[in-house]
Amino acid sequence: MAGDDINIFNVAFLLKLLIYYFLLMKYEVIKDRARYMPIMLKIYAFSTLVFLLFSFMPVLAYRGSEMLAVVEIVLIPYLVYAVRPINVARLLVVLFVFAVFLQDVFYNNLLLQSVS
Repeated sequence: MAGDDINIFNVAFLLKLLIYYFLLMKYEVIKDRARYMPIMLKIYAFSTLVFLLFSFMPVLAYRGSEMLAVVEIVLIPYLVYAVRPINVARLLVVLFVFAVFLQDVFYNNLLLQSVS
């Protein structure tokens, strides 16, 4: 069905791609502090690939991508080492996390659900 297809140009996916390419550009700066950076970047790239390849099956695309994108929990804080001054880097990471949190709250209508 055409109605079940995923919009691969959504903001969340494009933000993941932006973070991935930024981490690739700053790889030399971060790799000294991140022992498993090469494998985490490969898994993160594979998560975006899974999202694209299975975009015709939304459940598989989202779940497979999110399962592999769990490395994002470790990769996002490494952005602190890629930006100078350190306070700006910390602010950017906190703003990113806050934006993802707000997107989840408003997209899933978590504030409107009643506890029963």
